[in-house]
Amino acid sequence: MSEKDRLLRELEKWRAPRDDREERRILSVSHAQPFVEKEKQYCENIEKLKSEMEQAHKLADLYREQVVQLEDQVSRVREEGDVTKEVFKERSDKMAKRLKLMNDRYKELERRRNLEIEGFRNDTKLLRQTLKDVERKMFKATVELGENPDVRMLTNVKEAASRSRKIQQDLQHLKRRVYEMENDLRHL
Repeated sequence: MSEKDRLLRELEKWRAPRDDREERRILSVSHAQPFVEKEKQYCENIEKLKSEMEQAHKLADLYREQVVQLEDQVSRVREEGDVTKEVFKERSDKMAKRLKLMNDRYKELERRRNLEIEGFRNDTKLLRQTLKDVERKMFKATVELGENPDVRMLTNVKEAASRSRKIQQDLQHLKRRVYEMENDLRHL
């Protein structure tokens, strides 16, 4: 009911003769007040939304810059990784070739050492055989000579002993050379 009364009063106000200016002022004041408040609220909301939109654009630009920077960094890291892989592959290939070369050299040196050792063994065998032959010849010579066999035998024995010492020294010298060569081969 109160609303009905309020509406009736407004109607009576309108029906009463008034000045046009006064009527316009009353209408504008009474009806405009809610619109002004709503307009202020809308303006505030619009300003608020504009500022939020500007912040959102700024953040979007910032994120775009960060994404571009990170993509550049990722591409740089990938390039560095590719370069590193290539360098590693080249080095490993070089090392493999060098290892193969060293293995081949080692096998060749081992073969040569074995041949030299075999040669030294044959030489010592021949020298021993020669020494035995010389000792036999000396023994025969002392037996065949009838002159003072004891003196001759002693001189022959002395000569044979000096020769055997010389041969032993030669064998020791050869043995020393073999050991030196083995050591040299190990240190290569």
